Amino acid sequence: MLEHLTELLHCASMLDVEVENLLEEWGMTELLKPFEDNGIDMEALLLLDEPSICELVPKIGLRVKFLTKWKAYTVKTKQGELWENIEQEAYQNVGKNFNNNLCEADLEHDDDDCIITHEDQDEPDEDSINEIVLSFLATLRSYNSIPFSAVNEIIAQVREILAAIILNLKRKTEIKLKKLMHHEKNVEQISEVLDIFNFIDPFEDFNSEYKQVKFLKSKEVMTLSEEKVLGQSINFQIDRAEGVPMQIPKDDTFQYVPISKLLKRVLEQKEMMSSIMETQGSLKENELSSFLDGDLEKKCTENCEGIKNIHLLLYSDEIETSNPLGSKKSIHKLCAFYVSVLNLPRDMQSSLNNIHLLALVNSKILSKYGMDAILYQFVEDMKDLYLHGISIDCPDYSGVVRPQLFQVIGDNLGLHNMLGYAGSFSANYYCRFCKMHRSNAAGALQEDVGLLRDKESYNKDIATANLTQTGLARSSLLNYLPKYHVSQNFAVDIMHDIFEGVAPLEVKLILEQLINDGHFTLSELNHKISSFNYGFTDSKSRPSLIQSSSIANPLGASGQSAAQMMCLTFNLPLIIGHKVPENNNFWELLLLLLDIIKLIMSASISEEESFALGAMIRDHHGLYLKIFPHMHLIPKHHFLLHYPRCIRLLGPLQQYSSMRFEGKHKQLKTYSKISNNFKKIEKTLAYKYQVSHAFSMLTNRMHITSQRGIEMFGQCVIDLTSYENGDNIKALLGITDDADSSLLLVNSLEKQSHVFRKVMDTSTDKDPVSEDEASMMRVWLIHNNEPKTKIEEYMRKTVYTRAQLVRQEGFGEAVSQYPKILASGMIEQDFQILYPEAAEKLYEKWPTLHQTMTVYADKNFPNWKEQLPWNCSHLDEEEQAFLSLPFVFQSRHKRKKGIGSASLTSSIRSFIDINPNITNIDEFCQSIVKEERPQPFILVLWDEKQKTRQFFTVFERRCLLSASLLKAVDTCFKLHFVLDLSYQIDCFATWQFLQHFVFELFNDKAPELNCVRAFRAYYNSM
Repeated sequence: MLEHLTELLHCASMLDVEVENLLEEWGMTELLKPFEDNGIDMEALLLLDEPSICELVPKIGLRVKFLTKWKAYTVKTKQGELWENIEQEAYQNVGKNFNNNLCEADLEHDDDDCIITHEDQDEPDEDSINEIVLSFLATLRSYNSIPFSAVNEIIAQVREILAAIILNLKRKTEIKLKKLMHHEKNVEQISEVLDIFNFIDPFEDFNSEYKQVKFLKSKEVMTLSEEKVLGQSINFQIDRAEGVPMQIPKDDTFQYVPISKLLKRVLEQKEMMSSIMETQGSLKENELSSFLDGDLEKKCTENCEGIKNIHLLLYSDEIETSNPLGSKKSIHKLCAFYVSVLNLPRDMQSSLNNIHLLALVNSKILSKYGMDAILYQFVEDMKDLYLHGISIDCPDYSGVVRPQLFQVIGDNLGLHNMLGYAGSFSANYYCRFCKMHRSNAAGALQEDVGLLRDKESYNKDIATANLTQTGLARSSLLNYLPKYHVSQNFAVDIMHDIFEGVAPLEVKLILEQLINDGHFTLSELNHKISSFNYGFTDSKSRPSLIQSSSIANPLGASGQSAAQMMCLTFNLPLIIGHKVPENNNFWELLLLLLDIIKLIMSASISEEESFALGAMIRDHHGLYLKIFPHMHLIPKHHFLLHYPRCIRLLGPLQQYSSMRFEGKHKQLKTYSKISNNFKKIEKTLAYKYQVSHAFSMLTNRMHITSQRGIEMFGQCVIDLTSYENGDNIKALLGITDDADSSLLLVNSLEKQSHVFRKVMDTSTDKDPVSEDEASMMRVWLIHNNEPKTKIEEYMRKTVYTRAQLVRQEGFGEAVSQYPKILASGMIEQDFQILYPEAAEKLYEKWPTLHQTMTVYADKNFPNWKEQLPWNCSHLDEEEQAFLSLPFVFQSRHKRKKGIGSASLTSSIRSFIDINPNITNIDEFCQSIVKEERPQPFILVLWDEKQKTRQFFTVFERRCLLSASLLKAVDTCFKLHFVLDLSYQIDCFATWQFLQHFVFELFNDKAPELNCVRAFRAYYNSM
């Protein structure tokens, strides 16, 4: 009976004819068939979601139109009335069932036969509810900017909302059932139905932080950090009773996450071990695509006993948790230690969820007790794990794995501190790879094999115990780890060596020289940097403007982050390369550096290419010393000499970069900022991190699938192997590995403009010519002015290519590549092709519309003609009506003192500017200051005595001549659309009127202004 009730409640629907009428009203009759095939009635229409709409309406253009209409309809429709009708019909059917079937059955059977037993009911899936609740909590915890207290408050509010909704449903159901079921024997049945609504709080086990942590511990996904005591120090503390300072002994501690518990819980995550087991080296001979292909790993696996080794990376770096410029700087500075599993696929390695916190210690305590005191517990745990392994029991794997430290990574200073090398790069032997003296390293062009460090030389240097002669400060505790020795730590850091070392130095030196040689100016360079289209991928890493003080001090700070410097270095040839002549040695140095970076950052590299890299580095360093004789090679230049050998030993170097690990700092910094609790800050941050990390593990957010072809919001991964021309595309993009034969296509979100103008449509139409023909036509158009018919033909055949160029590069580049766009009639021709339905609207409407406009202006602004800055009696009625538009449609925008109307004078002159006929056009255009006088606008030159008039559209300090004011207004409006220009802020209301009312080009993203709507209402009432 209960199942029948539920079925009736959900199956009740309105007639399909209403959906048919609605689609016809919207002008979408082509959707009738798919809606009919899928049984879409009015109820289903209102309950559609966007994924369902994507399936029903696959065409993007039609889907956008449908979504606009559908969203507006669902907002306006009174859904309450709809559901009331559904309920009435459902309950009428329910009443018939109960009265005709159930109650008649009561007369024939015992009362017990009609009682609904609990066995008849579907038990709620509590596990699925718990999963939803956990996912909800994990989402809240994943936002580092939400305090824990706020999470608990959100949970409390959600509980209240759920309780209120269920109570309301229970009351409504009770009222309806009592109306339908009048038989006395049905009271117990009603009670059982209502028992379904007894509120079971899904957050009962999660409504406090204590309960959440308790639950995480019960699920064995949370590994709380342990406080390790290193010693004691005497601190001053105010005695609360006496109010006097007292010297109190206080434990010096740090937070440590037990590595055995951490790894066990990480490795037993869903699909984690399967991903590790599937990771393998390159199938091609002499190709290095993973650490498994490196000589170091091959040596380690020669005597492998068959147990799966889990290779770990250990990272250490200091972070400032308080304001780095404030009074508390350095006081709360921490040193963070992270570990990650190198066996994971590359895409999973890059996920911050797969970089795990190992320890947190105050920097002052670290300086006091030393690095080995912090590493001691880690070393002891790793020695035990190597002997006994970790027992893994999960669906993907059952057995013992053996974790071992593979490499220690970090910036150069952090590495030297952990490994025991010299902590200063002005030391005689600062290099951890070789024992070359710093005076020789300043000019060395290649690696000296005879000076390389190894275990034997390391032990001799430790025995010597002389930092000046050896470059070794101490023997690192890490040497006690099985299968590891610091002399075999070949990891380098691309981020600090190149993008915070060599690249900033050389880019500044090269730019300074090119500027001094007169190839371009610094302001010109900064203009190019700020206006360059970096694309979706690099938009968040766009470089900052370069300061003259930065160029003057090449060894100082660059003013760019590592990501910004990488973006600038890669894009500099595209930004300013056309200004540099060929065979320029300074520019050749930059190009050579780029070739080196591309090889170093390659996901796979052959052994032959690694040797070629060594030759390229030698040539690069030699050219650097030649063209900058006053400079010497810095330590990071020297480290590059060892890169080719490190690649052959470790595989591609990108997997050892610090960039993703430094990204992990942001999470801890955010926790510090929102907690505002600096008492034992390391304990607070470790706790908050572990709670968030545990929720991520519980909801399986740590595993990022490496499968191709998965759609995501705003982007899609495309498998190139499935396309006919996939090989050509791969060759063009430089993709050589089938495993990487995919493209990530990103749909950038269109930003809403602050001006009320229709954004240029993204048309899928193409020109009737090939790309080569279009390129030929563009070159011809630049160099030829005759014949006119051929110019018009070529411009007509390249209109969509030009429109795409405008969208991607801006109108400046479009005008530069197609200067004929500003020739007579070309703007109108482009507009005719792009917006054919609107092309003649102004000429069709204005001859009659101008009379209504004049009457409306006279009625609402009686003295508008007297307020004009000129005498307009020389203009005819149609022309005068244009001058009334700034009065009727007054723009309002934000000014310094609030929101107010633009002055009438500025509104009028921003639309139409009238000057005497003797005005020198060239001088007038050159005197325009772009920042003070935005363009385009209309210029009228007139002679009051001779009654002569000339009309121009002013754009980019050029005047486009028009035969009449009507023609000038038409050209000026179309110029905005063809070149994707924003309206001038002082007269955008006037342009919006022309766009919406005259040309009928509507913009759904920008609401119609009240002044435009008022005139529309007046016009419709006539």
